[in-house]
Amino acid sequence: MATGLTGSYSPVPGNRPMERLKRDVLAYVGLPDDPGALTEAETAIDSAVNQLNTRPWRWAVTYDDLVTVLNQFDYDVPRDLAEPFNLERLNQDLNPNGRLSYKDPKTFVYEHDRAVQPGTPTVYTILERGDGRLTLDKAPDQAFVTDYPQLRLWYLRNAYRGERSLNVPPYVEHFVLWYARWELAMTNARDRVESAERAWGRIWQEIVRKDNAEVDFV
Repeated sequence: MATGLTGSYSPVPGNRPMERLKRDVLAYVGLPDDPGALTEAETAIDSAVNQLNTRPWRWAVTYDDLVTVLNQFDYDVPRDLAEPFNLERLNQDLNPNGRLSYKDPKTFVYEHDRAVQPGTPTVYTILERGDGRLTLDKAPDQAFVTDYPQLRLWYLRNAYRGERSLNVPPYVEHFVLWYARWELAMTNARDRVESAERAWGRIWQEIVRKDNAEVDFV
């Protein structure tokens, strides 16, 4: 279930407060003031969010800056990280100056023993997702930390249901609303299932079309 993750993304102004979103879902099936149904609404919203996370959306591209630390291999990564795709070195002016190469965890562990002596890291991996960590092939030495005080991790983030709102653009939130209504209607208002399914289907096609029309970020 997608819940309470944290990352560097801030919701776009225009997103509904989470309590209103849940009540808008419930109103569709005739349960706008039923406090016991709020959990059902949350579950339906999470299902919609999980559906969103089956696709690598361009609007989900973001980054997180990591401060390099002398002799430190491991760095915390945002819990909303889905897939990394670039790790830039930032120079003293915090401008990009080169990058580190990514290796999948299995290859990384097989090919890179932890160097005893600190040095210049050139390769990284993400050993875990969600409460995970980014690991370098070498712990930075003083020269590297001085030249590159930060690393910028570009990644695709997972959508999630925050306490206050969704971390998606407003037009994507509209898909979540109708998908959650559809799911809740299947158990609470069967006569409204078809209408909700048509609605979220149309919105899904539109956000896919919009996403495909964007310039590729890779």
